[in-house]
Amino acid sequence: MTNLSKRQEICLRCAQCCKKLVIPLVQPHLTTEEYDFYQTRGGHIIVLPNGLNCLVIDCPCPYLQQDNKCAIYDQRPQKCREHDGRNDPFLKDSCQWTYELKEGE
Repeated sequence: MTNLSKRQEICLRCAQCCKKLVIPLVQPHLTTEEYDFYQTRGGHIIVLPNGLNCLVIDCPCPYLQQDNKCAIYDQRPQKCREHDGRNDPFLKDSCQWTYELKEGE
């Protein structure tokens, strides 16, 4: 990986934020039927420390290439530009920036 910052190299090795779809659910508690509905469609429910239920689906971004690079990097959505896995309540424990970047990098 040439001409990439340390942060970019780490992202290309991981790309977890581009491989899963995490959808916050509005209702605070799910019924058994709702839970089963999501599970039968390939999703699973996680509960964040703040009590928010989120539906997680293994669903890679259609623009994520096999080398973990983004096919539309220069035109990617603003949310993708701003995303920092260290601050994502779902990914913060698996984001490689947390473990590999030192303060200020």
